[in-house]
Amino acid sequence: MSKLSAAQLHDAAITLENEVKFHDGYKTFAPKYNARERRDLIRSSLAKSGILGHDADDREHLRRYFDDTYGIQATTSYAIQGLPILEFWLDGVKHPPVNRDAEPTTSPVEIAEHIDSAISHLTHVSNSLKEILMNKTEIIKIETKTFVNGVDISTLDDASVYALIATQEAQIKELDKIETKPKKLTAEIEKRKAGVKALVDYLDSKE
Repeated sequence: MSKLSAAQLHDAAITLENEVKFHDGYKTFAPKYNARERRDLIRSSLAKSGILGHDADDREHLRRYFDDTYGIQATTSYAIQGLPILEFWLDGVKHPPVNRDAEPTTSPVEIAEHIDSAISHLTHVSNSLKEILMNKTEIIKIETKTFVNGVDISTLDDASVYALIATQEAQIKELDKIETKPKKLTAEIEKRKAGVKALVDYLDSKE
């Protein structure tokens, strides 16, 4: 069962379609791959774009979409059987126009003002009691989990975390190029740096 909604799948498809490396790479390598390898290619590109929380069914929907979009011969080898067709494109146009070579239409300041403050809420700690028994001698065990944008970070592999760090660092560099920074932008940069540090600390704690 898919974890992403139709709207999220739509946004993910548009994001990858506008990535030159994914666009060229998928058209080059997908014809040589089976369905599972094509899903792995999509998973890697989603991680690099900072898109998390998807599962194999989501990647299968995207694989079918890109196979059809790029005219790549369908494959049944390692395809997920029994998964219904999901028309997740929202505007009625199956293959929406893309603008891969266009210059950005928004300035870094505008981006900073509209970026979700998810990084400021990077660590959501949820203490759950596993067992509370009637026996007074039973030890209470507390489990602490860390969430990144609502996703349990323990479910992510290291490559996905590296990709998220790289995405944030790239955004910090872009915002830091602005010489005269309003207080709001300065605060945004600091929040992003704190988020990156939290991810690095998490990876270091696993060693």
